[in-house]
Amino acid sequence: MANRPNAVLDDLLAEALALIVSYWRAALLQLGDVELEAGYGLDVRLGSAGLVVPIALEQCLEQPPRFPPRFPPPRFPPPRFPPRFPPRFPPPRFPPRFPPRFPPRFPPRFPPRFPPRFPPPRFGLSRERADILWRCGRFGVLGEDCRPAGLAGAVDVLGGTGLEPGDRLEVKDARTWAGVAGTFTAVMSDVRVIRDPDEMRRACFEWRRDGETVGYVPTMGYLHEGHLSLVRLAKARCDHGVISIFVNPTQFGPEEDLDRYPRDLEGDLAKAAAAGAEVAYVPEAATVYPPGYQTRVTVPDLAAPLCGASRPVHFGGVATVVTKLLNVVQPDVAVFGEKDYQQLQVVRRLARDLDLPVEIVGGPTVREPDGVAMSSRNAYLSVDQRAQAVCLVAALRQAWERFDAGERDVGALVDEARERISAQPAARVDYVEIRDADTLAAVDTIAGRAVLALAVFFGKTRLIDNTVLGGDRRP
Repeated sequence: MANRPNAVLDDLLAEALALIVSYWRAALLQLGDVELEAGYGLDVRLGSAGLVVPIALEQCLEQPPRFPPRFPPPRFPPPRFPPRFPPRFPPPRFPPRFPPRFPPRFPPRFPPRFPPRFPPPRFGLSRERADILWRCGRFGVLGEDCRPAGLAGAVDVLGGTGLEPGDRLEVKDARTWAGVAGTFTAVMSDVRVIRDPDEMRRACFEWRRDGETVGYVPTMGYLHEGHLSLVRLAKARCDHGVISIFVNPTQFGPEEDLDRYPRDLEGDLAKAAAAGAEVAYVPEAATVYPPGYQTRVTVPDLAAPLCGASRPVHFGGVATVVTKLLNVVQPDVAVFGEKDYQQLQVVRRLARDLDLPVEIVGGPTVREPDGVAMSSRNAYLSVDQRAQAVCLVAALRQAWERFDAGERDVGALVDEARERISAQPAARVDYVEIRDADTLAAVDTIAGRAVLALAVFFGKTRLIDNTVLGGDRRP
């Protein structure tokens, strides 16, 4: 009799696992919309370190889900007599969470929030696609060839097992599916989209009131790995991560590419959530610049050279919108990419001059495997132009070689870099200059740190790049 309690416990564990496997099978049937076949597997991870239940698809297809399900649930411990009155609310979860949550969630997750926190997205989405995203609670798909409808149905089914935002649903294929081999991961995210500036202020105020810090990355959208590295840097330095997505019209000149600037809000939100952003501030232009708006912020000395010479309105628009965004978000840390070196220096100066209580941090330039700096405008390049764009990073590396060899004459370094770029038939140089790394003042000889900055046209596409000679980072 001494072993009887262990035997009962083993029976209970076997019964609970049978219930879970039955539920997983139902989920896999829903995943049929993504054309899963025998040989796939499903791992459900509850949280970052919770239970992992691997299920082989061929096992699930051999035997359909038990119907009706195995009822009643196990009767150990014995039912309560007399029954609880009034009954416990909300009713216990069925099938039960395994392992159970300790401590229990309070307040309860169900009934669901009403009105819902997030309305369905309305920008550039079909009604069916918007409904899919809505049912999944901002469901982002990482990978290739995942059909969201099937994954959405799977998440609806798996919701009964206690999946929460942040949990992962992995579909693994050891062979090849639709010409692509690998692991396809669908990640539920609850990135909060805010469009009203007052609501954005309140959200950050609540965090700071609790003694928590806020990291912020302003962007114009069409996010790539360069942007996402800045989001991860902000999140690593602070408790919370905020990103803004706003294509600022005041920093584009009349002949520039405002109308054709690439936009992908749906994809941006999924990428931002995967990088760790919790809130996306996505204001409308009429909110940032209401009727009658006439105030501008300028940083004249830093904005005049380099890009400012050929884009005279650009940095006035940048300084103005950055000041407004920093006043709305009021972050502890704001992260800007070093690829836009002149912009970074302008923002640092305006933050000092206007006594803005924010730390401005520069994030390193992220490059493609061939060395070309990542940029949203790379999407405009033809195949031939993209191949020739490697000349920018080649010119920067050549300058470092000459600098390491002892060359300090600015004229010689600039001429060699310009010659290297001009050798490409599609390249048209806007400027190649070396200036003081802090003030951007012109120099004849490099005495300390100096920035070598480039701007080159390939067709109508203008690319920029830079390196700080004597600095810590090399291209």
